[in-house]
Amino acid sequence: MIDRDAMPTSRTAPGTTRSALRGLMLALLAVALPTVMLPIAFDAPLAAQETDPLVDYGSIRPDGAKSLNGFTEFAKLYEVRGCEVRRWNRLSPRIDKYSTIVWAPTVERPLTEEERTRLERWMAEGWNRTLVVILPEYRADRDYFERMLPQVDPTQQQTYRRRLSEAIADDLTRLGSDPEPIDDPWFDRGRRRGRRVVERITGDLADGLGDRVPQVVIDRDLRVPIEEDPEGRQYAVLLSADRRPFVVSIWDPDTEASIIVVANASFLCNYGMTNDGNRILAENLANWTCYEGEPVLFLESGDRPLPVTDTEESGQPMFSDWMKVWPLSFLTPHLLLIGVLIYFVYLPIFGRPRRLPKPAVSDFGRHVEAVGGLLERTGDRRRAAEKIRHYHDHVRSDSGGLGAAAGPRRRPPRESSP
Repeated sequence: MIDRDAMPTSRTAPGTTRSALRGLMLALLAVALPTVMLPIAFDAPLAAQETDPLVDYGSIRPDGAKSLNGFTEFAKLYEVRGCEVRRWNRLSPRIDKYSTIVWAPTVERPLTEEERTRLERWMAEGWNRTLVVILPEYRADRDYFERMLPQVDPTQQQTYRRRLSEAIADDLTRLGSDPEPIDDPWFDRGRRRGRRVVERITGDLADGLGDRVPQVVIDRDLRVPIEEDPEGRQYAVLLSADRRPFVVSIWDPDTEASIIVVANASFLCNYGMTNDGNRILAENLANWTCYEGEPVLFLESGDRPLPVTDTEESGQPMFSDWMKVWPLSFLTPHLLLIGVLIYFVYLPIFGRPRRLPKPAVSDFGRHVEAVGGLLERTGDRRRAAEKIRHYHDHVRSDSGGLGAAAGPRRRPPRESSP
């Protein structure tokens, strides 16, 4: 006879299965966490370098104040003159409220047809409006690290030397990969001739320099047409660097609007403004391009074309935009993966959700709680006391303590006579 109790069984206790699944999920989670965190740890220095606020270009606030290549100090020169300074990132109806626009593109690119048409309409619809275009030819990284390298602590010299080498390599790369000349509708950028420090500064914007020596770096020469412009525009050199055009004014007699083209931001960026001579040049440019008390708008386009819209929008980045920027662009999918793993870790423990049984309607205690809740909601303590007293005096005495739920009262049994 076969003893069935002695036979091995393939069934496993539910607790054992749950423990095994939990152990498996914890093991997967232990593998996933290092997989996520190790790339973050190794890529963080590279990402910090790509989005280093120390060298970010073109912004006035909030990160622009911390950057060598920001324009916060230049914007303050307008504020000193009583001008209200705002920043914007699109060509919308809001720009029509401003008589001066300062635009510093981050990358070298031609104007799109939409940008050109909208800016020309902005200049034509106003009076004596000024557009300041700062070409993206200069980065202060190289000058800053070259200047600070002998002054820093020996423990930091290796880092500064590396950053200086990267800045020099970046300059050489831009010079070696100079594309074909960009066809701009308003001015001629010319071609790059190599980075050099200017020795002589002349022009209307150089008034008041005295003995101060500005630190201006030139990379390319702006070209001013010698022959008369077919559209009637008038060109004037406001600042010359070693007898070459550096700041050029283009005035349209039909609209009385001006376009001020600056070859680069070497005397306008935050680092350049630390030089007294550069600061005087920047002050003269601010005085030239803005009437006292008039609002000034700084356009921040980054490395993309400016969006052109006919309706007003907030212009503030949405959450979906932040999801595309480091570190959220890297962290979000991995955090979702960890969340899914955590879900499967706890699913075997708690199981599927179950519907709880409904409470019995015949539970008299729940009726008592409901009546008490209603009396409490009235907020009338005296009325609640009267109701309870009425219950004790009339209902309880008639029903043996249970009210109508107790049913008719029974007579006590008679005592039997002996």
